[in-house]
Amino acid sequence: MSSSAGDHVAAANSKVTSAFESIRSAVLATGVDTRVEVNQRALIDKILARYASAGAVYRELLQNSNDAEATTAEIHFTTCPVPSGALVTEVVYKNDGLPFRNQDWARMRKIAEGNPDVSKVGAFGVGAYTMFSICEEPMVVSGGQAMAFAWKGDALWVKIGKAPGPVDQWTSFVLRSRDPYPVPDLVEFGQFLCSSLTFTSCLNVILVFVDGKRRLTISKRQLDKPRIIKPPKASNWWKGDGAVTTSPKHVFTLGRSDGSITETLVEIIVNFDGDSSVKRARYVSALADTKVPSDMARRMQRVTKKLAPSQVKIEVFVDANDSSDNGQKKSRATKITSAFSPGMGAGRVFIGFKTSQTTGLAAHLAAPLLPTVEREAIDFQDPTLRIYNCELLAIAGIVLRLTLEHSMSYIGEQYAKTEPERLAYEARETEKTSEKEPDSRTGIESAGEGESAGGKVLEESSNPLFSFAKFMSSGVKKIANAITSSDLLSNGGHDVFHPPDSRPLSKEEKDAISLMRSFSPQPSTPDALVGTVLANGFQNCLPGVSPLVLTKSGMVRGLDARLPYYGIEGFVKKGVVRNIVLKNAENYLLHVAGCRSLNMDDLVKYCSSNPLHTQGIVRLLTWWTRYSRADTSAATYSLVLKQSISFMRGHADSIAAGTETTERVDATISFRDIEFYLDKTMLSSDLPMPPFVLPKELLDVVPDRILTDKYLVSWFSPLPFQYWAHYVATHPCLTDGRSEDNDIRMKVLVVMSREHSKLSGNLQKEYERVLHRALSRIRCVPVDGQPASSCQTDVPADLYLRSAELGMFRGLGTFQTVSAALGPANVSEDFLICIGVRKTVSIDFLFSQLDRLKWNRNPKPLITFLRSTNLSTSDLEKLRSTQYLPAVNDKSRTFAPPELYLPNEAVGKFPFVKTLQWSSETLREDSPDGEFLVKLGCKVEVPLSELMKHLSVKVLDESDRRHGIDYLCKKLVAGGSYTADYKNYLERKFLPATVEYPLRANKRTIELHSPNSCFSSAECSCLGFPILDSHFTKGKRLGYDRVLRCATKPTSRELGTHFISVVGDAMRMAKETSQTDEILKAFERVFEYLSTRATELDREMIEHLSKTPFIPQETGDGMTWFLPREIYFSGDGGDGEDFTNSLFPVRRFSPFLATMGVKSQPSTEDLFRMVLSSPNRVLAKLGSSKYLALLRRIAANPPYREVTPQMKKSPFLLSIQLTKTLETRLDIQSGDSETQDRNKFVLAKACDICIIDNSRYSRMFTLLAAPQESDIEIFYKSLGSPRISQKVRQNFWANGGQNPSTELTKSFWGRISERRPLLVSNVVSQPLSKDAVVLLSDDVLQIYEVSRINAKYCYGSQESIEKTTCTGYVGEDVTGAPSSTKQGGERKFYIFVTQGLDWFHVGNVIGSQILQKCDVQDAFFIGSLLEAPLDQLRARGFPVDRILHAEDPAEDQPVKVEESSTNPSLNPEPEASPERKPIKSRENLLSANKQQEQPHSQPKLNPSQSFTSGDSQVPGLKKQKGDLLSRAVKGLRGLPRSTRTRFSEKTPPGSVGPSQGGGKRKEGSRPSTAGHVDDAANHEGVQEMLRQSVGSTRHISTKQKKVHFPADESGGTIPEAMGQAGLTCDAAIVEDLELFTGPSDASRTPATMTVFSTLGSEVSKTFLATNWSAVKSFMVVLSRLCEVYSLRLDTVAIYHAPLGPTVAFNSAKRLFFNIRYFVNLHYRTKKSYRLECYAFWWSVMAHELSHNLISEHNREHGFFTERYTQTYLGPLISTLKRKGDVAGL
Repeated sequence: MSSSAGDHVAAANSKVTSAFESIRSAVLATGVDTRVEVNQRALIDKILARYASAGAVYRELLQNSNDAEATTAEIHFTTCPVPSGALVTEVVYKNDGLPFRNQDWARMRKIAEGNPDVSKVGAFGVGAYTMFSICEEPMVVSGGQAMAFAWKGDALWVKIGKAPGPVDQWTSFVLRSRDPYPVPDLVEFGQFLCSSLTFTSCLNVILVFVDGKRRLTISKRQLDKPRIIKPPKASNWWKGDGAVTTSPKHVFTLGRSDGSITETLVEIIVNFDGDSSVKRARYVSALADTKVPSDMARRMQRVTKKLAPSQVKIEVFVDANDSSDNGQKKSRATKITSAFSPGMGAGRVFIGFKTSQTTGLAAHLAAPLLPTVEREAIDFQDPTLRIYNCELLAIAGIVLRLTLEHSMSYIGEQYAKTEPERLAYEARETEKTSEKEPDSRTGIESAGEGESAGGKVLEESSNPLFSFAKFMSSGVKKIANAITSSDLLSNGGHDVFHPPDSRPLSKEEKDAISLMRSFSPQPSTPDALVGTVLANGFQNCLPGVSPLVLTKSGMVRGLDARLPYYGIEGFVKKGVVRNIVLKNAENYLLHVAGCRSLNMDDLVKYCSSNPLHTQGIVRLLTWWTRYSRADTSAATYSLVLKQSISFMRGHADSIAAGTETTERVDATISFRDIEFYLDKTMLSSDLPMPPFVLPKELLDVVPDRILTDKYLVSWFSPLPFQYWAHYVATHPCLTDGRSEDNDIRMKVLVVMSREHSKLSGNLQKEYERVLHRALSRIRCVPVDGQPASSCQTDVPADLYLRSAELGMFRGLGTFQTVSAALGPANVSEDFLICIGVRKTVSIDFLFSQLDRLKWNRNPKPLITFLRSTNLSTSDLEKLRSTQYLPAVNDKSRTFAPPELYLPNEAVGKFPFVKTLQWSSETLREDSPDGEFLVKLGCKVEVPLSELMKHLSVKVLDESDRRHGIDYLCKKLVAGGSYTADYKNYLERKFLPATVEYPLRANKRTIELHSPNSCFSSAECSCLGFPILDSHFTKGKRLGYDRVLRCATKPTSRELGTHFISVVGDAMRMAKETSQTDEILKAFERVFEYLSTRATELDREMIEHLSKTPFIPQETGDGMTWFLPREIYFSGDGGDGEDFTNSLFPVRRFSPFLATMGVKSQPSTEDLFRMVLSSPNRVLAKLGSSKYLALLRRIAANPPYREVTPQMKKSPFLLSIQLTKTLETRLDIQSGDSETQDRNKFVLAKACDICIIDNSRYSRMFTLLAAPQESDIEIFYKSLGSPRISQKVRQNFWANGGQNPSTELTKSFWGRISERRPLLVSNVVSQPLSKDAVVLLSDDVLQIYEVSRINAKYCYGSQESIEKTTCTGYVGEDVTGAPSSTKQGGERKFYIFVTQGLDWFHVGNVIGSQILQKCDVQDAFFIGSLLEAPLDQLRARGFPVDRILHAEDPAEDQPVKVEESSTNPSLNPEPEASPERKPIKSRENLLSANKQQEQPHSQPKLNPSQSFTSGDSQVPGLKKQKGDLLSRAVKGLRGLPRSTRTRFSEKTPPGSVGPSQGGGKRKEGSRPSTAGHVDDAANHEGVQEMLRQSVGSTRHISTKQKKVHFPADESGGTIPEAMGQAGLTCDAAIVEDLELFTGPSDASRTPATMTVFSTLGSEVSKTFLATNWSAVKSFMVVLSRLCEVYSLRLDTVAIYHAPLGPTVAFNSAKRLFFNIRYFVNLHYRTKKSYRLECYAFWWSVMAHELSHNLISEHNREHGFFTERYTQTYLGPLISTLKRKGDVAGL
């Protein structure tokens, strides 16, 4: 606020204050003093209502006793017996405290005086009045005096006097019962009294008597001396890690002396009727200094009436859980002592005595908090008291934390002293457990499934106590377990996840549990703020230091402790909380201490530093397999855990809990190096094993089910036999050949042989290869016959089986055999053979003896011997690589088997083949010798590579080439040996092919081509493709082209590439030579061939060729190449084809060229582009008649979206030059060509051409006129051609005197007065001006006769002056200039007339003033209304009598006019209404034309109005439903001057004369007849009525995207005359429509009509999109019919309805036609341009136009439909003839 504003406010306040002060002074000076009365009874009752506790009176009395320093209190109940029991009649409460002083007696007499002693609890002075809750008039006796209370009415009185008798030092309160009540339940009453003694400083004993008998005794005593609690100090002076002892706002600070915080043990004893119980508890007392700010102290004193204390005492009570009645039965005394120690979270706040507020802990808190009046809650409402109480609670939280730290530290010290006993007990239990089954369960029950805290690890933060404070404010949340699988405890899994822990709880552990339970938080109630503030103080005492937790290894901080987690505690023991401790103090461990559960990181860390013994390894493997099943996320630790484990071998099977190993490092085995375990079914553990296999100690104790568990797959796998074989092959037992290894060597060979016999197939072969590589070169096979001292083994390759047949080689060498002991030991010969032992002689030995065996020139015996022996792999390799076989006709050397072919006639014909020399016997490929030779490498057939190399030689004998290709084809047939590899030679040129030059028809060559580059079909040779030699495609070789994989014809891509190449060659050839005939002939052949392949061309090739000028055409300048879009197909005649042949290059039809984009005829867009660029050239070629036909085509379907400046500036429009002297106007629409030839046609710009809308003007001036056709005029107008009425300016002046009182003016005045209602009625088509009625009134209309009136017309610089008979204007006087805007005088409508009056001139003058727009037809119509006799108007159907003689409605009463279908000009579009929004116009050519034709704005109506602007000007006009002609004639504008005679033709059926119409008829009058009316005039009038009805058809706008049809639209069926039985025009059964914008490719051909689809129908939209060409054809049909009926194109719309019988309908004079019937009846049957199509839709349109006059389907509607067809049949025929493209005429 600004200073000036503040001054104003201060001044205003001072004025108000001064005014009130004056009033106050006056009242105090003159008023009468009256004391304020207080209803004391009501006040006390209301005070008592604030005390919610039932024992409030005893609580207050006990509090007063403690304040009076009493040590003992007695309560005496006096009862009287009743049938139901005993009722208390009097209560006497006594205490031995200080007797009442005078000030005490004085405060008793006053309410709300309060005790000013800051050390006392009482603050409000109303506690003593709780006596009135049970007593009506209490009495107090103390120190020899007594005070008695008595009521006098509602006023309370007291009397004080000396008590009779001896002076009693006890103070007594005598409370006689107002209403006797039952004796309280002494157990519940004792619990109340017991809790009341919790924090009393003086009062220690309470006795309860009933009728003089002591029933209950409660006493409290201190057990030991107080122990001092010292807050932790900072470790260094620069570190702030000490305890915080100040409240947040520094109001309270704990005392700095050592004795400011002490801890004491207290015992409470209860005796109830001889039954006693004892309970012990821990008390902590702290003194805090107070430093209250002065302003805060003032506010506190104002509220409490006390000064702030300088020091406060804070006491905390914590259950010590050490009662002497443990194990006793729950007696009544025990029930009373149970109230002494609070439950979990049930500790109370004591303000003197217990309140209803809990602390959220199992600890009571006593502090001098400021309570509410009833002392049941802490006052947090007053802002000052709220701060004070919150500060006191915060310092109490600090005391709680210090209490916890001190007590837990003391317990930890005592726990450490008992460590040896615990370790000894655990060692004994471990020894017992090892002797039992591994899955047995021992020890006490620990936390079961779902009770462990192991699930989720608490969110870690810098201060774990944050979770404690957050917990206190938000409540308890169940910590979910991560492992919840139900099979964890099955099959002994309980011990795995819950290791036995049978050690009983020690005294220290019990104390720790009790203490931690006391500090297990719950939300405080009823105010959660108390618990939150306590938690914050607790947290801020030691920030960053978590509370202490007792673990197995001692007392540690919470962040360093770990909670059991599904068996990990069985391995990791240091710093882990016992399960039984967790179960009893879970909330403390989780939320206060912030302990987290053990996890895999802890286990990995432990295993990394502590090797495990055998039993430890077994337990860990068992635990891991079961844990992995329960927790799928454990898989990420699998390999990490394995690599951390090490095994200590050769020691005890168990380790002491918590001890670290001291074994030597070299005695351990790391699991990191162990990869396999032994499959005992395959190998024995007694055999030599590699070091990466589990040690034997573990294999003997770990069950197989554990080793084979799927969760140890990543740790170990079964040792593959091959690995063991590789290892044992290098073991000394096999390599050294020592005799001491004979036994183990034999065992190894037996195991290997047994494994070999088990295998088969490929596995056996692979095993043999492994054994051969491992054993074939070492001395591992025992032999016989060696001395005992020498080596008894040898290499397998140098040994022979004992069963080997070596007889034929006797004498050629010596042969060593294997030991005979191998057979009985089950070492098989197959095994020995696979490791290299021989069954026959070696190949080297055999080759060295060939000469001696005489096998050099005849290889048959050699081959027979070799295939009968068991050859090793190395033997076979030598046989394949050694040259030892003879060849036919080549004795120069011998050959290796792969160099030779088996004898074969077909193969032998090739000159490069070497054939094996064989005996006279035939050697077949499938014979035993043949198969063996093939196995050695002899070839059976020519390799494909050799054959292709042979055929690729250009100079090759023709017979050799044909033999080679025949051989190749035989090998390529289905399943042939060349089939797979032949694909690699498809680009190799080896096939003879014929190549023809495309531009040289007779030039051909023979060349070698690859299979991929030649073809079998000769048709493609015209493009230069190689054609396979006919030798391979005829006769017996028919089909070789397929075998050789030669394509029949080139691909579309190849076609395009060759064709483009041919085009390039042709272009170069055309430049070099003038002979183009050969090129044209070549391209004719090419186009003819490509036409057969046109459908195969891909889109990319078509797009490329469509942009390439490849079509040759001979022109005057030589050879010219055209793009496909630049040329058209030649035709046989017709308008469109004449355009094509005359204006564009053409050629004969070709399917290929059509595919490339050559069109049959140019599109409208092509024609328009040519006309726009070269109009004179087009006119010269076509002539005026065809040029005009071309413009008609463009106008019917404009090929552009918007008019461009180029269109407006281009002189391409055809106009007729009219001259002023021309006597007869030429009709350009005439079909007479001679008449058209006489017209002078001129090409001009749109702005230079006039549209003739007034033929009078066209006879006055020389100008360029647009052809008088509707489509042409709309087209010209869109390009900027003006109407002649817009260009011609007119001016009138009158000559001679102005006489208002002549016969002519009187007669004229009478006619106007008589016909005035007609002129301003709704029969006029155009909207009336707002003052139309006023202008024709008697007061405004002025008529004068003059002698002459001249009219001057100007068109540009041309002028024309003509005589007229009437003119007029609106102005102030007859002499001044006309002005309707002058201020002042009254406006008049002046009309000047002359003799020989022409009523057309009159209609023009009057219409220009009373209508918003007046054209020629309107002038004719108004003139006819004034000129024609009334009988003639009646005969024409005018409601003359109804309009002229209508009764006037009551004054100021609005007339309701029924809505009906009227002319859209008379009914402008209404504003948008909730029922039906107007359809907004679309920005296109047609809407622009309409706006130019109607420059005047239309009046807007209120949407609620249902009448037209014309109706509103004719009061009393009522419409009758049956008045047919009165409704139909609304669209009637004017009649020609030739219709002045009366009608004589009969009126249509149902028409209404005066006897039927809406006007009133005089009694007895006869209805007028038309019998005397001229027939021709009547007929002409009906025709005019039809024309006006057509003109009333309304515009269909597209700005509204959806069209809704009410249910009461016109209904019924279309008459059978339409030729489609069952079809309807009922809009009520047509679903709502929505605008359809056309498909994506329709943007270049904008629709000339609006198209709608059924609302929400995807079927309808899809139909229109896929049949868009049909839509455009339908537009052409309807646009031509619109020309027939002179309908505007924007009044007709196309829609699609997928279902229903509606073919068309008329909605509010808007016409809609269903495209579905056009497609099915005419478009798909190729009849869209036939006469029957036009006849059908012409009759449909006549039917719908008749609904402009009558909505029902009845005789009247049929009459009008018939008249429409009669009237417009001639225009239909002439229009279709003029178009010239309709078949069937």
